[in-house]
Amino acid sequence: MKKNCEIIKDLLPLYLDKVCSKESTTLVEEHLSTCHNCQNYLEGLKYNIKTNNTKEKKVFKNFNKKIYLKILRNSIIITLVIILVIISLGFIFNRSKVIEYNDKMNIEVYSNNKNGWEFTFESNISGLVEGVRVNTTYEGENTNLIFIHLKSTLQDYLERKENARIGTNINNLNYKMIDPKVKVRVYYTTEDLDKVKKASSKELEAIINNAHLMFTQDLKTTKITCHLDAKEYEYSLTYYQVSDQIVDSVEDTSLPADLINHIISIYGDYDSIWFVGDTASEVFTNTENYMTSNGGSCTRTDLD
Repeated sequence: MKKNCEIIKDLLPLYLDKVCSKESTTLVEEHLSTCHNCQNYLEGLKYNIKTNNTKEKKVFKNFNKKIYLKILRNSIIITLVIILVIISLGFIFNRSKVIEYNDKMNIEVYSNNKNGWEFTFESNISGLVEGVRVNTTYEGENTNLIFIHLKSTLQDYLERKENARIGTNINNLNYKMIDPKVKVRVYYTTEDLDKVKKASSKELEAIINNAHLMFTQDLKTTKITCHLDAKEYEYSLTYYQVSDQIVDSVEDTSLPADLINHIISIYGDYDSIWFVGDTASEVFTNTENYMTSNGGSCTRTDLD
């Protein structure tokens, strides 16, 4: 009998899993109907299986919970990192910074003897142009020192075009209020403009030494004398010495017709021969190119 119980106990796990053969199942059930010892053993197996299943479910549930919490935590961290990166990139791309002076920067000058001076700043980089005016005695003369700089974002800088000329008025300055009889000097500086406005005479001198002079109304006149086909032609221009922008022109109406047409094609008309933004050097260069390409020659003479 004991030997039969041992055999039945070996079969009981298979019996519970319902993987016994039909003959083994019949044998187990017949034995259980008369053996209380094996009945108790079977109940014990059922209890252990139930308990183990409960523990496994709990462990699995806890494991799933830990995995879920870890995934949730990582998702929150990744989301926060992405948000911070987006905010940081937005801050970096939209944060304004003063741009160093470069040779693409220029000042276009407008003057009116009644209302005063007006300027337009030009650059190949977009941005905000700010300026301050300091009225002081400079080189013994009452002078309006104007300091400007360009503030641009990284996006503005990356979108720059080498050949573009982006014009803009200058914030914080009303040039029509500047007395046209007072000497004017315009500087490009990277200094903080509030600091410039509050600077002492010594500090102002240091700022000027580190700034780039863009404009002063000191005038210069240059005459270009050209020889072509045994004839002599003269052309004189008066312009601002620093910016080279033309403020006056004296033309020789006996210039060759082809040259006149060439000038008209560039400048729109011959009587004024220039518009705001033109420089004397550009006009002289175009004249020289025409003359020399047709076998002539030119020389320049400063009339100061």
